[in-house]
Amino acid sequence: NLSWLWEAVIGWFLWTAANHSIRLARLRDAVEGVTVRDIMTDRVPAVRADQDVRVALAQTSVYEDDAQIAVIEPDGTLVGVVRRGTLAETPRDDPSRQARSVADAADEDQVFAPDMPAEDVVARLAAGGIPLVVDGGRLVGTIDPRALVAAIRRAEEQGPA
Repeated sequence: NLSWLWEAVIGWFLWTAANHSIRLARLRDAVEGVTVRDIMTDRVPAVRADQDVRVALAQTSVYEDDAQIAVIEPDGTLVGVVRRGTLAETPRDDPSRQARSVADAADEDQVFAPDMPAEDVVARLAAGGIPLVVDGGRLVGTIDPRALVAAIRRAEEQGPA
């Protein structure tokens, strides 16, 4: 009778889920009172939507192929995101093809408002993709993981409130 094995697997699954929930709750508590504005940077890997794909590819040469790049209008309005590999794979027979034509809409889990509480960010960062800070439709920055870690460390040093 192997019913004990099934029970062990279910127990392991529940224990793992509980541990994840506890870690997530601790992270949320650690950044209580911190906003996205406090942990953002204005350095964002981005290309202009009206640039041709070859220029965008050259501008993003320092990034890996799976890196997401923001695509913005000249006024800073977010058009979407594109993986550098997608830029590289775009057919070279259309040299005038613009970056906007290969951009995908940003996932709602990767778009944050500057005044959003950082505790809401913690759960959504796991969704992946570049975390974009958008204010009034304009891309104003990205969440700096180092600033998030620093905010968590400061909260840990201060101890419970």
